[in-house]
Amino acid sequence: MKKCFARRGILLCLLFVLIAGSMPVEAYAASKTYPYYGNHLTGENKALYNHLKKAWAEGKTNPITTFAYSSSISAAGMWVLNDYPQYFWCNTYSSGFYGGYCTFRMVTWRNAIRKQAAFARRLKNVVSQLKRKSKGKSQAEKAVIIHDWICRNCRYVSAEFDQSAYGVLMKKKAVCAGYARCYKLLCDRMGIKCICVNVYLNGVPHLFNYVKVGGKWYLIDCTNDDQANYPRPLRDFCLAGSRSTGAYLATSCGVFLPDLSDEDYPLKDRTHVLTMSSGFPAVNYSVYDYDDYYDSGYDYGYGYGDGYGYDAA
Repeated sequence: MKKCFARRGILLCLLFVLIAGSMPVEAYAASKTYPYYGNHLTGENKALYNHLKKAWAEGKTNPITTFAYSSSISAAGMWVLNDYPQYFWCNTYSSGFYGGYCTFRMVTWRNAIRKQAAFARRLKNVVSQLKRKSKGKSQAEKAVIIHDWICRNCRYVSAEFDQSAYGVLMKKKAVCAGYARCYKLLCDRMGIKCICVNVYLNGVPHLFNYVKVGGKWYLIDCTNDDQANYPRPLRDFCLAGSRSTGAYLATSCGVFLPDLSDEDYPLKDRTHVLTMSSGFPAVNYSVYDYDDYYDSGYDYGYGYGDGYGYDAA
């Protein structure tokens, strides 16, 4: 009898290995975070990232201090939040750097820890809804379904300056960072590789996404596709390539980015055929150096990190 169970165990293990080996290279387990920044940081920057990620994952909102001679201190919070938008309660912080020690302080989001359970329930319900709608669909079709869901279920409200996935899922109001981080979070839950990318858009700090489908990276900008004067979401910035958007970007917050596909993904119902020469859309994406946005004097005080924010009410 014991030998029989042992043989069955061996056969089950072999079956699992065969199934795993047959999976596409770019596929990974649903609900697994794809930590692009964490995977590409090294040395002191990686140590700082890990320290901050651990503290925020535990829900700490008290000041976090660590030793780090890092020129990228002001980008550290962005690295973590761009990889883990589910840490919405850490979406607003200030950072300081003095004498080799860096400190992160929570600025707002009072009582956000108590709101995690409601956020988790809402996220689970939305993901279930998206999975039902995308059953049997390709990765590209799933990416479009997530894009359209966000555009239909959120309004761009600059007055609140909400930069979190919480703003999209719970309040249905956010700015670009909320759109992009919610998109990243939903892609993680749907098993699609996605990156939050910091850029300048016409000279203003902006956040959007890269998403990988069919072995190539494409640009997703839900914010610019959510236009109130159109009855449905635009798809001008949905699986777009660098040739049409002009987005030839090297880095995001000091981390090198993968190359975008030259061509747009062939969507049958793309709203417009984009070409830079056509003058539509009138956008200019450029590399966003996070340290340039804040005065260098903040290295010796407390300067705003990821925006000013409001309580997650």
